[in-house]
Amino acid sequence: MNWSHRISQVLDNQLYAVGQGALAVECREGDTRTIELLSRIHHRPTAICCVAERAFLAGMEGGCSVPIGVRSNLNDGVLSLRGAVYSLDGEQCIEEELSVPVAVESSGEASSPHYAFIVPDSGSQRHHWQLARSLGEQLSAKLIANGANEILANIPRP
Repeated sequence: MNWSHRISQVLDNQLYAVGQGALAVECREGDTRTIELLSRIHHRPTAICCVAERAFLAGMEGGCSVPIGVRSNLNDGVLSLRGAVYSLDGEQCIEEELSVPVAVESSGEASSPHYAFIVPDSGSQRHHWQLARSLGEQLSAKLIANGANEILANIPRP
């Protein structure tokens, strides 16, 4: 769109809600024609980041109304995940970051079976999904060990 001249500031280090900005598309299980079409827009690095983020959120037992922030990226074969939990008044914050090596190609291909509602890659790439999930689980455990539960205990939940 040639609007780059309109950008006055880049917010490249901010935390965001889990999965914010990621696009997910569903189709019928076994619909190989649609799965093949969707495989062309599948972006493996984004999907892997989403798995890590969702595992972190699940480990924190969080949801839409809980002040939890996250930031993930997959650069140069390293998956990094930063997460934080905040008190409602903003006075308390526990933030941590972990990384794990994950060599990933950017092209995607869909196959079976489903993993966290994502159709994972087959063969040698499959372990990336487990690494991403484990990273999210480890990060939530680290925040909990550092006192995140005390902050979360004071947050009313629906």
